[in-house]
Amino acid sequence: MTDYKIFLRLFALLLVLASPIQRVLSNLEPTVEMGNQTRWVVNTINDRHYLKDSIGILDGRAIVEAYIESFDYSRMYFLEPQIDVFSFRFSESMEAFLEKGNLYAAFEIYKAYSKEAQVRTDWINKRLNKTFDFTIDALFTPDRREADWPINKSAADKLWEDRLKYELLNELLSIASESEKDPLDVDDTPEPSNEDEDRFDPNKLLRLQNDSNFYEATLVEAKKKI
Repeated sequence: MTDYKIFLRLFALLLVLASPIQRVLSNLEPTVEMGNQTRWVVNTINDRHYLKDSIGILDGRAIVEAYIESFDYSRMYFLEPQIDVFSFRFSESMEAFLEKGNLYAAFEIYKAYSKEAQVRTDWINKRLNKTFDFTIDALFTPDRREADWPINKSAADKLWEDRLKYELLNELLSIASESEKDPLDVDDTPEPSNEDEDRFDPNKLLRLQNDSNFYEATLVEAKKKI
């Protein structure tokens, strides 16, 4: 990662810290205090010459993307066209906004993110109530910090489908390999623990393939952890 990009992400983090948006989620409106703190961040950067110049040399779109990445760090909630719209609306005016302590752009973007996050949460809850086929080959990269945002809703849904399967599969393997109570065991009596005993049990992993009841019970437990 270049020093320039590192700086952008640090700047976005400072902007988020100076603009405690989550404290006012009920109103989602900037306050005078937030504006003052934002001006302080910008003035600090300029006065201490972190870039050997003013904040004006920063690319507006890069600032917009760095700010969005501070909460949509996996690049999965927004679509690429939405990022383009934010850039078109705010990139050229971002410098002036920040120097004046104007957080309109930041709040507009965060409002959109809050809406997308709620829509996606509802989608996930509905999807978890349906079946999953783990026999189909799929590839999911958990670290998406350098990836592109999905180009459309279909691509986003596919991305989230793969992420859910990835997380469910990890939970399935984790639960099945633990030397704890069998998901099918209705006896609530705690089993004696042995800290020296290896928790990995390959026989339980095989049961996921060979015992449909064990698989379904373990899948229910896995979904609860997502």
